[in-house]
Amino acid sequence: MKPDEAIDRLRAAFRGPDGHRTLHAKGRFYSGTFTATPEATALCRAAHLDGAPRPVLVRWSSASGNARTKDTAPDIRGLAVTFSVDDVKPFDLLGQTSASFPTQTPPSSSGSPRPR
Repeated sequence: MKPDEAIDRLRAAFRGPDGHRTLHAKGRFYSGTFTATPEATALCRAAHLDGAPRPVLVRWSSASGNARTKDTAPDIRGLAVTFSVDDVKPFDLLGQTSASFPTQTPPSSSGSPRPR
């Protein structure tokens, strides 16, 4: 399926208004500061985990493609965080809630599929 076809199918399913995102149409932005703990700094060399305070931009959202969906409606929730680091491309962290895992048989830590 081509990307345009996928977007058209999602738009038809959610019946969202024009001018809004196809998914996660409703959300709010927040700004703040993130400072990694010494434990995180010891585990990773990523620039945003060096222990210095870093500006962040956060977006909480509902997965629906319809921005008029009520906040109380059951839905997947999204979280996107952009960490700003001097002279380095911003680092993005994305997450979402879901009532199920996106695959029926995720691999175990050994790499082999888990039994059903």
